[in-house]
Amino acid sequence: MMRTPIISDPIRNFILQSEKNLQIASAVNEAWPNARNEMVDSFRNRLEEGLKRRLKGWEFEFSDQRPLVDHWAWYAIGKPAWRRQYKVALGFGRFAEHMVFGLLRATERTPRRPNSLEVLRAVQKHESYRSADAQKWWDAKITMRSPESDWRKPEVLWRLYKDSTFLEEVAEHLVAVAGLCEPIVDRLMRQK
Repeated sequence: MMRTPIISDPIRNFILQSEKNLQIASAVNEAWPNARNEMVDSFRNRLEEGLKRRLKGWEFEFSDQRPLVDHWAWYAIGKPAWRRQYKVALGFGRFAEHMVFGLLRATERTPRRPNSLEVLRAVQKHESYRSADAQKWWDAKITMRSPESDWRKPEVLWRLYKDSTFLEEVAEHLVAVAGLCEPIVDRLMRQK
């Protein structure tokens, strides 16, 4: 019978070294979800604060799901005249492994309205958003590549918590999509 060699794991070795180290590991494990949520909540609050200065009169909405904890969560902004039918959204897909943004459509409020090809084309004209596509809930959905596509990594969490350029880049994406979509959605809402 062949033995599988034991691969050295410094963290495991540290934990198994003493009872005190085991207690430290347990405390870190218990505190980690709350610390992570606090970082994301801080980011969301700062993002909202900055967007309110730039998008006067827009409404902010947050899903009941929690980023990094639930499979899908989102933050969204929209104009009151859009009656929550359309939202410029930041989506945390697959527990924030797959970050997206774009124009989200509330299909339960607009069951007969097809995706707006005009919205998609307007977004795709932006040099950074040419890869935008439409899906059931999205008139224009863009996979976030920058500042980061996977927000679960500790170094990314630290950046979203402390790095103002990270925050500004995300805000710029949302403001850009809002600017591209606003006149089209305003017109769609008047036609209804």
